[in-house]
Order: sequence, then structure tokens, then C-alpha cells
Amino acid sequence: MGSRLYRITFLFMAGCLGQALGQAEESQPSVVPTSQAEFERDIYPLMKDICFGCHGNKRAKAELNLEAFSANPDFFKDGRVWGRVAEMLRHREMPPENKKQPSEDQRILLTEFIDKELAKFDCSNPNVPVNPGRVTLRRLNRNEYNNTVRDLFGVDYQPAADFPNDEVGYGYDNIGDVLSMSPILMEKYLRAAEEITAQAIRTDIPPYPPEDAIRTKRWGTRSDDGAVRLENDNLWGLFREGSIDIRYPFRTDGEYLLQIDAYATLAGPELPKLQVTLNGEPVKTFEVKITEEKRHNFILKLKPGRGNHRISIAYMNNYVNNDSPDPALRGDRNLFVRGTKMIGPLDAPQPKLPESHRRVIVRQPNATEIRDVARESLNQFAEKAFRRPVSEKEINRLLTFVDMSLADGGSFEQGMQLAVQAILVSPHFLFRWELDTRPSGDEPIRELTDWELAS
Repeated sequence: MGSRLYRITFLFMAGCLGQALGQAEESQPSVVPTSQAEFERDIYPLMKDICFGCHGNKRAKAELNLEAFSANPDFFKDGRVWGRVAEMLRHREMPPENKKQPSEDQRILLTEFIDKELAKFDCSNPNVPVNPGRVTLRRLNRNEYNNTVRDLFGVDYQPAADFPNDEVGYGYDNIGDVLSMSPILMEKYLRAAEEITAQAIRTDIPPYPPEDAIRTKRWGTRSDDGAVRLENDNLWGLFREGSIDIRYPFRTDGEYLLQIDAYATLAGPELPKLQVTLNGEPVKTFEVKITEEKRHNFILKLKPGRGNHRISIAYMNNYVNNDSPDPALRGDRNLFVRGTKMIGPLDAPQPKLPESHRRVIVRQPNATEIRDVARESLNQFAEKAFRRPVSEKEINRLLTFVDMSLADGGSFEQGMQLAVQAILVSPHFLFRWELDTRPSGDEPIRELTDWELAS
């Protein structure tokens, strides 16, 4: 389980981080194409008109060829040259008095454009507002991690006691720029997630509601011609109309679920019909389109009352035709029952569970609501862990861990452990996000959301 956990949680974390950074990139369009277009449209023609006569390819006074610089401007590489150009324009030293002069608006246009481009690389430029860029993502330090885990699960685990010491900057251990993520720390996060969920979520829980896997041999039949017979210890075959029956002892009142694992051989114009009766009264009829290669549980609700009650599973529409000229109508239709389970009563008292378990799983699900309870529980827990509302796409990704556990024969609780482990190693949990979805520099001030302010 350990190595598998590492693989799946790394994949989940990478997916979350890629999605988040992708959204940030999509919301922040690159400034380079826009600046280049502005340069070619507004700046180059103006410089050609007032600068290239003295500082161009044909004539380069002071060994300065602005025409060559402007052919493919690189404000990072040639920052000193462009800075000098802006200063000469700003102090009206260029163009010389005896040369063509730009208008005041044109002079401002040139200097502001150059200042803006240089400010992308030099925050010391006094002529433009300093744009420090995006807020650094702040990783939870050890104390914050312990406190967050305590608040999420209601138990003081102190899982960060084994983590490497946090880096300190300017005397503080919660500065985003120094809270790096080393490989050893990531490994500690993975191990801590596994240990936390092992302590917080119980897996040794009896089924709720109570379940009784009815042994196949407990069913019987009143057919004496072999048309309904026990094929082996785990399979009843119904080869013509007939039924299998049981007198089942219901120990308490309440609602129960009868779960039937059945399949059929298909033939003729209709699907095989499986009917369930309680004390001779029809309860529900199913059409069985599942063949032997697949598994499917047919589930119905019963409310029999306390005591012994007779339950029957009947095959209602036998079909045999081996002589039809139509190949689609030839064949032998039969019904097979390979397992039954009684679940309930549905209102049985919930098992007593620790607070940490109840903080993650909102209630113990019955057989028909496992995915619904998993979705509700993960939505509630992930919203707290990520410190923001979660999307349906994120919840669906987490649900795959529950599905994977169930497909491998694990329990619902084991699946929830995997999903919560994925949450605890997600960058949305390990880091506090304050991402502005607007392009950088649109507004000098942005109000934090209630979620960002609270976290």
C-alpha cells in the first residue's frame, strides 16, 4: 500500500499543481506580445522620425545605432542603452535644439514606454511604480501544519514533529520566499498523510446497516423436476418458470434491503424477468440483461415486520426455441442467482466512532449510497482543508480513490483514507494561495476574499 500511495499521491499532487498553475497562467496573459505590438505601432515610427537621422544605420553619432537596437529590441540585454535614451529625452538633451523636436505627448510616450519595459527587470527605476509581482505561495510551516491537522481532525497528532526544521528569514519561519519544498519534506508529508488517516479513520467497522450474506444453500425450491436446481454451492439455476424460497428471520421491525446477484442467458424477444415476492405478494420485478461475464446487484426495499417471513425469487418468462428460422429468436433463456444479501434494518443505531472519523465521514453509508456519502464527505472535508470552495471536478478526482479501493476489494473507509491522503499532500492544502486572477498590474490593490483573509 505504501509504494502505491506514493505513486498515486504524487500523480494527484502534480495534477492539482498543474491545474492551479495553468489557471494562473491563463488568467495572466503574457506582456511580451502586447509590448512588441505597441513598439512596432507607436514607438518605432516615432524613433525613425526623430532619432534614426543621427543614430541610424547610415549615420551613428557617438557610435550609437538606435535603428539597429530597434530592429529587435531587447530591453533586458540593452537596458543601459535604453535607460540612457529615456534620460536624454526626459531632460530634453535629445534631439538637439537644431533638429526636429517631438511634441510633448510624443516625448512622454517614448519615455514612459521605455520606463515601463525597463521596470520589468529593474525595480529600482524611480520613474515608474514598482510592481513586485505575484504573492509567493506560502507553505504551511511545521506549527501551522500541526495546528491545521488538529483543527481538521479534532485530535492533536503532532505529525510535523518529524519534519525537517523550517528555514528562517529575517527572524521569521513563515515567510513564503524561504519556505521551500525539499524531496525529504515531500516524503515526510506522504508518510504523515498515511499515518494521520490510519489514526483518524477507522476501517474495522462492521457493515452499517448490518449485513447478512445469505448462504446459497439456505434457499430451497418446491420444484421436483430439476428445472430449478442448485448447480453448485454458490449458484442456483432456473431453467424454466419457477422460484427459490427462504423463510428469513427478521429480528426487528424496520426497512431492509434485499440484494440479489443474478445474471441470465438471453434469448427471444424479451429480457428475462426476475420477480421478488414477500409472503406470496409481489414486491418488485426486474428485467435481467446481465450475462455471466458481468456482475450486477438487483436491490429492493422490504418492510416485513419482525418475525419469520417467506421470500421468493421467481423466474417469470421462460423461453426455448431452437427451430426458429430467425437466428435472433433462436435460443434458450435462463436465469441464474449466484448470491443474496439482506441488509438492515436501515434505521439501526450507528456504530460509535471517534470524533476524528466523524469529522471526515459525515455518516456511515448503506450499500446504495456509498458514492453519495463519499462525495458529501469529501466536499465538506476538502473545503476545510483547501480553505476555499472546491469544484465538482476536484471532488470527482478525489472520488476516483474511493472507486479504486472498492474495485480492489477494499472497504469504503479504506477508499476514504486514500482520498484524504491525497488531500493532505495536495498543494492546495500544503500551501496558502492568494492568487489574483487578473493580469498583473491591473489594479494596485486587491481585496482578499473571506477565505483568504480567514486563512
